[in-house]
This record gives sequence, C-alpha cells and structure tokens, in this order.
Amino acid sequence: MVEEIHNEKAALHTDCAAAAGFWRRTAAFAIDGAVLGLIGMAVIALGFEWLARIGAWARLIGFALGSLYFTLMEGVSSRCQSFGKHALKIKVVRIAPDGFVPLNPIQAWTRYAIIAVPFVLGGIGFVDTSVMLQGTSWLAIANSEVVFLWGTAIAYLLVFNRPSRRSLHDLAVRAAVVRVEAQACPQAPIRRAHWIAMSVVGTVVVVSGLVARHRFEEAFAGLGGIQQAVANVPGVRQSSVSSLHRLKAPSPPDTSTIITAVVGTQALQTEAGALEIARAAFAATPTLANRDAVTVVIVRGVDLGIATWRQQSVESLPGREWAARLKVHPRP
Repeated sequence: MVEEIHNEKAALHTDCAAAAGFWRRTAAFAIDGAVLGLIGMAVIALGFEWLARIGAWARLIGFALGSLYFTLMEGVSSRCQSFGKHALKIKVVRIAPDGFVPLNPIQAWTRYAIIAVPFVLGGIGFVDTSVMLQGTSWLAIANSEVVFLWGTAIAYLLVFNRPSRRSLHDLAVRAAVVRVEAQACPQAPIRRAHWIAMSVVGTVVVVSGLVARHRFEEAFAGLGGIQQAVANVPGVRQSSVSSLHRLKAPSPPDTSTIITAVVGTQALQTEAGALEIARAAFAATPTLANRDAVTVVIVRGVDLGIATWRQQSVESLPGREWAARLKVHPRP
C-alpha cells in the first residue's frame, strides 16, 4: 500500500513537471507577439494610407496574419512549436488516449482564434458600431464586457488551473502546452471552484458595468453630446471627450476639455479639420467657450490588433479663442 501511494505521488510529480509553467508560457507568448508585431509593422509601412482608410477592419488583416503564423508553426508538419515555444523549450500537443499527438491545422487555428477574438479583433464589436449606427451604445458596452470576461477567463485558467495550466483555448481542442521532453500531462477536469470563481467575477463585472453606465450617463450627459456631434463629422471614425477640473488655490481653478477624434482621411488632420471638429463640438455645447482650455486631438492611424501606428496632431486654445475663431458667442 505504501509503495502504491509513493508511485501515485511520483506520477503526479512527473505530470506537474511536464506542464509548461505560467512564466514560461508567458515569455513564449511575448516572443511570438514581438515576431507578429514586426510582421505587422512591415505591413503597415507598406500600406499605411490604405489601412488608415479602412479603419477597424484592418484588424481582420492582423487576425489573418496571426492565424497563418500559428497554423503553420503549430499545426503543420508536426512542428508543435512557434518561435516563442521553441526558444522556451516547450511545445503544444493534443492529448490522445495513447499519448501526445500533434495538432492539425484546424485545431491550431481554432486554438489561436479563441485568444485572438477578444485580444486582436476586440470581440464582437471590433468595428465601431456606435459610430456607424445611432442608438447602439449598448452594443459597445456589451462588447467591452464580453471581451473582458473572455480575456479574464483565459488568464484565470492559465494562472490557477494547476497543475496542467490548460486554459479555454487548450480545452477547446484537448491540447496542452508541455516541456519538449514530456511524455504525459495532467488530464484532470477543471475543478468546480474555478467555475464558481469565474461566475462570481462575471456577475460582478456585468452588474458594475450596468451601474457605471447609469451613473456616467447622468454625470457626463454634456460630454456625450459633444462626442456624438464630433462622431457625426464626415471622416471621423471614433471620438472621445474628457473633462478636467484642477484646483489651484488660492487662484481660480483650471477647467479644460480634451476632444479626441480618430479620423480616416488626411484632410481632417489639418488646421481646417481641427476647426471643423471644434465647430461641431461648440455647436453641441456652446459653454465650451467658458473653458480655460479646449484641446482638439486628431489621430490617424492603423490598428492591426498585432501592431499599431499613429499619427497625431494637437491644437489647444482657450475656449474664448476657439469661440472667436468659430464666431460662437460664449454663454454664461
């Protein structure tokens, strides 16, 4: 009996040692991210203007590049290793009844896609539907919650699902990331405590998101009007507005508003473009003329999900100077 218990403990120790640890997997993923980032930057350099015009749809190109990379590296010719995994001496394999077998291309792509949908595509709303259609702000909020929960579940299982470290993308194709010399891997199901913990986190996120949305809508109703007005300017893809109130006792407080517009055309990234965006903002909220500073930030860039490049121009003036240029009369 003592010998059997000893053998069981030895087997468990071997299985635990077989699974690649959190830091080893994280380092490998960082290397792969750097490789994909370099590929993405090369693509951006070759086609910046076209990619800037298509906006968020460019993330589909990043998704395609990542799919090609991981499918070829981990699902073809029994490689089982990306550059990052090769450097860290680990591999990804599929658990079969008679041991480990390599992933096929479909399994390798599926495993990557489960990570890429939240982190590369940004979830179901990778295109800014709140700008495309009126009254769809709820979809943007739902999307952010889905992306957060999805990504959190992946990270949680990777950290806490010990000893196997198998996360959602591994479980979907019965895969495991192990050391190159490994011959066996833990196959125990996820403990109920993990599902309970993730359910609690999910509930808290959803409820807090609804509460925050209600409070922010009341507190920043004016800023929402500016954001929507700027988003309606032709050529603007996304917009955001922030308001700052800095106390400088005994002097009067400084008040400033920052308006950021992500544009798809170079014509808006000019002084005339800044005036057009400011005109829309002041038309929505004329009291901007009373602010100590109104800053218009115009961003034109490319986001592939795996690599990003931005060109930015900034123009900041006191609210009354903007009003004078726009011929807007300040309101008390």
